[in-house]
Formats: sequence, C-alpha cells, structure tokens
Amino acid sequence: MHNHYSTDVEGGAPVRRRYAISGRLEVASYLEFVAERARWLDIRGWVSADGSAVTLVAAGPEALVGALEMACTLGPLEALVETIEAVDEAGPVGNGFEVRGGVSR
Repeated sequence: MHNHYSTDVEGGAPVRRRYAISGRLEVASYLEFVAERARWLDIRGWVSADGSAVTLVAAGPEALVGALEMACTLGPLEALVETIEAVDEAGPVGNGFEVRGGVSR
C-alpha cells in the first residue's frame, strides 16, 4: 500500500526523528507492527531492537511522524510501552522503511 500525502498541509513540514522505545514488548511482533504502520503512513526510515530496547528512525511530514509516534505509544495488544524518548535525527534516512536486526518482512 502506498499513500500519497501532501507536505503542504499545516503541520506538514518534513522532520527526522530518532525514538528510543522501551517497555514489555514481544520484540519481533512490535517491530513488524511499527514497520506496517510506517509503511502505511509512507514514512521513511527503519526500526531495530537490541534486546528489549527498540530504536526507530522516522522521516516524513511532521504530522505523519507524529501519528507514527502515537501508534508506537499504543502498540499492538500484547505490548506495554513504558517510555518513548524522541530527539531530532541529523543523519540521512534512506528511501522506504525497513526492519533491521534479523526480523524482516
């Protein structure tokens, strides 16, 4: 599924953010949950896990990156997200969205 969103809407300024997500997560299903929503929102970036800590880098219109952050906060039914910390990401973000770290779609 590929959606076309205009960046010319209020709140549509492009942003790049890095998120540190922690909680009681079934990591493989959480990574796929995040990737599915990012792809649906047409967000560029990646998600990976180191143990139970999840890192997400997301780039796109500010409103859509914010929508992805909200989805990550809620998570799938089996997840209990305890913290999400966001910082602006200065590095380049490639095209598309990928799951890194051995769990792929």
